[in-house]
Amino acid sequence: MLISLLWLIAGMIDAKSVGEILDYLMVQDGEEEKFINLFLAAKCLAEVRNRSVIASVANKLFGKVKDLTKYDLWYYYTYDNAEETQLVQTLKIPQELLDILNESS
Repeated sequence: MLISLLWLIAGMIDAKSVGEILDYLMVQDGEEEKFINLFLAAKCLAEVRNRSVIASVANKLFGKVKDLTKYDLWYYYTYDNAEETQLVQTLKIPQELLDILNESS
């Protein structure tokens, strides 16, 4: 509920304020929650009308989302644990998200 609310608010406030929200979300440790902080930041960025105002923040977010493609589990895993192995091997950033982030560059 709160996530949806923040996402909607991002579309109603000025770009600079959204940039501050994105900065806040990006410094959070989202590993335990599957990096939902970064995906929420990307959704909020999609609602910004004038992304050029926060281009540096958008580029920083793009870098963090790209870094997720290099993410690995913190422990050794084998093919015995197929679900976790497949999760790591198939992590892909949705094209729609990449397009939104690239528009900000």
